[in-house]
Amino acid sequence: MTARPPSRFGRAKSSGHALAGTMIFLALVLMLQLSVQQQTASAIRVEQAARQHAAQSAGGVRALATGLTLLETGLPPDDDWSCRINLPPAGQPNDPFCAAVPTDWILTFRKDHGHEWNVSVRPASDDDNTLPAAPSAFTPAP
Repeated sequence: MTARPPSRFGRAKSSGHALAGTMIFLALVLMLQLSVQQQTASAIRVEQAARQHAAQSAGGVRALATGLTLLETGLPPDDDWSCRINLPPAGQPNDPFCAAVPTDWILTFRKDHGHEWNVSVRPASDDDNTLPAAPSAFTPAP
């Protein structure tokens, strides 16, 4: 067996283990980075979906609250009556999720039993243009 001759710097030549180790280390670091990036992207998508859901449901809740407040002022003119209400979007003015929330809503008041009322709300469509605008108050009950 012959010994390796010493290199110019006084050490024996390396057989390439450092290069292989560095490549394995880099591969592991890149796989870890990919995993973290996927987790972060998933968390961002979930947060965006939650914000969009909250913004979309907030418009209907506000319209329903307005309808219930209107019902507290008096009784609708008919036992089955609908009207159109326009609510500006709530939230930040530059929020793209709030901009997608409908601003026109249809309030429907239905008399169920005796003095009980059912109030429902839905986004307005083009077919609802003939409905009257919501009054500021109903006429008080006699």
